[in-house]
Amino acid sequence: MNKARKIVKADIAHAMGFTGRGVGIAILDTGTAAVDDLTKPVNRITVFKDIVNNISEPYDDNGHGTQVAYL
Repeated sequence: MNKARKIVKADIAHAMGFTGRGVGIAILDTGTAAVDDLTKPVNRITVFKDIVNNISEPYDDNGHGTQVAYL
């Protein structure tokens, strides 16, 4: 992420006060597992919807979506 931050000039936006705090994002991928990095100390998975299997609890049977969410 350090390289990407420089490429998109995120440091400039951050210096202007844009931190991303309070911003929600949606990830449409293979799912999101409730791993410690995403749930501790505060659970950052606020909504989970599986439109294929209609499962309401966070899971990822592939791993790709969790990796994307973590990054």
